[in-house]
Amino acid sequence: LGYMYKGALAVSLVVCFVAVFYTNKHSPATSLHPTSRLTYRLFALGDIHGDLSNTIAILGAAGVIDPHNGTWIAGSSVLVQTGDIVDRGPDALAVYRLMERLAIEAKEQGGRVVSLWGNHEYMNAMGDWRFVSKDDIARFGSRHARCVAFSASGEIGQAWLSRYQVSYRDEHVRAHFVHGGIESTFSHPINNNNNTNFVFDESGRDLMHHLLHTNASCDNGGGGYGGISATSLRRRSTWKDPYHAFYAERGPMWSRFYATSRDPCPDAEKVMQDLDVDVLVMGHTTHVSGPVVRCNGTVRLIDTGLSAAYEGIPYILEIAKDEKNQTIFIDHYITDKDG
Repeated sequence: LGYMYKGALAVSLVVCFVAVFYTNKHSPATSLHPTSRLTYRLFALGDIHGDLSNTIAILGAAGVIDPHNGTWIAGSSVLVQTGDIVDRGPDALAVYRLMERLAIEAKEQGGRVVSLWGNHEYMNAMGDWRFVSKDDIARFGSRHARCVAFSASGEIGQAWLSRYQVSYRDEHVRAHFVHGGIESTFSHPINNNNNTNFVFDESGRDLMHHLLHTNASCDNGGGGYGGISATSLRRRSTWKDPYHAFYAERGPMWSRFYATSRDPCPDAEKVMQDLDVDVLVMGHTTHVSGPVVRCNGTVRLIDTGLSAAYEGIPYILEIAKDEKNQTIFIDHYITDKDG
């Protein structure tokens, strides 16, 4: 993502489980352990960026998968991955395949894997390979094979079209998940046939379908390591709204408003009212020292630089309900760095 915050680290190899309720600090401040049985569990995983090893490690540490064989063990729980599986690291293909397998296994147990697009998924769909590593291309076998995989007829493109989405609203924990962030200019609901929808979901889905079905860059071998195809640049230059607004700097894929604004809370309150939720969860802006919590716990930024490309902290946020219907936030970490 080319943008991160650095903080001091002084930790040893350990997995931490900390349950917290809302706090008005910018990081979890109150350590509480659930005193009653959890009746609903949701796990949120931020940017992965091509790191299979750390992905498996944190999913195992959080109890989502068996750490020995990688199978789903979370029963009826929900796993939300907020996008940016691809780029920087070498393991995008393996991670996408992992998520597809876990989606099948979770469904068999009454659970669910929700996969969201990030800005890097859109970049690859349009032939923008500026953050693709040579090792990643090698995993596919060739530039052309990689490009085909990210087309409408390819393995990853088909998964995107059938199972991925722009955002996710969980009614049980009343939380909304998206890659970059939903600012108030995007949160106005629209009603179609008595169903409440949002422009950002529809325009983002339509844009991804358009990109995957019109990507012509495979004709000359793909975007190419370290580059962006001329076809991609020409196509993007002709975009109009809603595509242009959706993919703009302050759109749902690229926004850093909740990470960088001095006071994002009034905007967050308006967005939560529009979306009918109590919590906004997003990735995209990397904080290698750990997750960031703002606005009395209602805004949670979960991209902690899991990928070895960032050398951050593998992390999963768990949001759970207990028998008293209390919402509990549990931070799952793996930390093994000194600094």
